[in-house]
Amino acid sequence: MSLKVWLFLAQGFEEAEAIIPWDLFLRAGYTVEAWGLGGRDVTGSHGITVKADKVWPREWNKDYPDLVFLPGGMPGSKNLAGDPDLADFLKLFAERPDKTLSAICAAPVVVLGSQGLLKGRHFTCFPGMEQQSNGGLWTEGDVVADGNLLTSRGMGTAALLALKIIEKHSGLAAAEDLGRKTLWLA
Repeated sequence: MSLKVWLFLAQGFEEAEAIIPWDLFLRAGYTVEAWGLGGRDVTGSHGITVKADKVWPREWNKDYPDLVFLPGGMPGSKNLAGDPDLADFLKLFAERPDKTLSAICAAPVVVLGSQGLLKGRHFTCFPGMEQQSNGGLWTEGDVVADGNLLTSRGMGTAALLALKIIEKHSGLAAAEDLGRKTLWLA
């Protein structure tokens, strides 16, 4: 199955939380577009600059992907949360049960929680940030799925989150096979 994935990058994003899932999605045969807020060159929280495919929202033509992926990191998560066009897009996107919304580390609470998108939903996030969820139901775990919402704790769980997304969209066998081939799973 060819899945259309949009990965949003803002200045100060956590590099590993973006690159590891991005790589695994490509290996799964998904089409991945990286969207840079404010420009194509986006520098992560550790000084690594990535070139985005498109600039948000300037190049958005009102179409929707199958999956939106939000890496965490600071101030990247705050920068994602501070973009009113992205906030509006995420609210519309989250209402579509046929779409998957995923966030990791600080992004679940800082981005999704600030928009009320965690209210009444099970989620996980970077340890210690769970109180900022704005009505979310924090659940302990490396990856937490609640319907079309998948969240994860941080850099060390980025591959687990990507593989859970691959499992959801391509099946358990595909996720396990890719996990073994990349040595993420024993």
